[in-house]
Amino acid sequence: MKIQTQEKLFNTLSIIVFAALAIFSGILFEELGHRIEDIKIREIVIMVFSAYRLTRLVVYDRIFRLPREIVEAFPDIGFMVSVRSLLTCPWCAGVWASLLAFVFQYLIPYAAYLNLLLAIAGVASFLLISIGRIGKTSTTEEKSEERVYGCE
Repeated sequence: MKIQTQEKLFNTLSIIVFAALAIFSGILFEELGHRIEDIKIREIVIMVFSAYRLTRLVVYDRIFRLPREIVEAFPDIGFMVSVRSLLTCPWCAGVWASLLAFVFQYLIPYAAYLNLLLAIAGVASFLLISIGRIGKTSTTEEKSEERVYGCE
């Protein structure tokens, strides 16, 4: 099978798995007595920043460099192409991180605390990146991408 065909197959499987997990999470959410109308803005903000931090952790931070390098070492395997997308594409990783943030918030006991910690780290990361970008555009001093983006 050609790499493009394998990639399409595994991307399709990834979408199906994501949709199944999202539906299952929604069903479990309602079975636990939650209603979507009862979600508070505060909880949404926490989940947004938690998903943001999870996405940056997986896609950009040094701690996930090894998994990214492993999947990049196998460019001819369709499954690895799909996994590489999840580990290097912020949009791809962000969708899965959002699902994980939702699961942490409502479906795993005490994981809401982890969500809160990730959200705090997400706000801090966002502020550091924003300040780094402002500093980069307001001075003639050349700053490295490492200073702007964090741990890479």
